[in-house]
Amino acid sequence: MSQNQGENRDDRWWLQEGAEWCPFCDISLHAEGLSYCIACDRAVCMVCVSQGPDAGEIYCPECGAKADSGEA
Repeated sequence: MSQNQGENRDDRWWLQEGAEWCPFCDISLHAEGLSYCIACDRAVCMVCVSQGPDAGEIYCPECGAKADSGEA
């Protein structure tokens, strides 16, 4: 098989639109490309994610704002 065969075919599924979406920016992604807020369990993409004070804490923008302001 030559390298040119399948040149027009894009097998990079992670770059194609997926069935899931980020509710904050409305981008369409695959579930594997999303993270989930540790406070409310909503899906959030890596562009909209808000890091918590401890390493590895992932918040959605709304819960991240509450965590930063000290709200429960």
